[in-house]
Amino acid sequence: GDEEELYDSETEWRGRQTLIIHSGALVVGISAGLMATCYNLVLRTLIRFAWVQVPRWLGAATPWWYAIACCAATGVVVSVLGEFLASPSNVDEWIDSVHRPLKARSPTAKNFLPMILLTTLTAAGGLSVGPEAPMVTLGGIMGAFFARRAFGREDAHAIRVMSLAGGGAALSAFFSMPLAG
Repeated sequence: GDEEELYDSETEWRGRQTLIIHSGALVVGISAGLMATCYNLVLRTLIRFAWVQVPRWLGAATPWWYAIACCAATGVVVSVLGEFLASPSNVDEWIDSVHRPLKARSPTAKNFLPMILLTTLTAAGGLSVGPEAPMVTLGGIMGAFFARRAFGREDAHAIRVMSLAGGGAALSAFFSMPLAG
């Protein structure tokens, strides 16, 4: 009697929770994929501008010092902006929030937007930085945000699963490999 009802209600709850996680993973995956595609488009446009269009404007004989000047100017702009913007988020913070979803400080939009701006400028300016870091972090933030709304702030498992789903989706979309996430 009572034991069967308890079993049935628990089974029904787990089924509903699984459906919500799968639906959420789909929503987060599509959102993260669209965001990564937009970021990739902006980054490629800026790279084309800095390394194709500007040298064309300079003429057939691009000065030998152009690459050095472009990288130096990018370094100055990024370091000045970095001083005035909120402390950028980083992948370490996101990884910590994945492993300790109820205790670690999660990256926020306030900290994340400077990371997007600075890494985009750095990569477009020819300096060595991986543009995939902001994509993974933003996808993870999106996943965790969805999980907290759908399951509450105390469901560590859902927050972790959705955060990883978002990070994986963004990374695979950025590299145009949709089945890798």
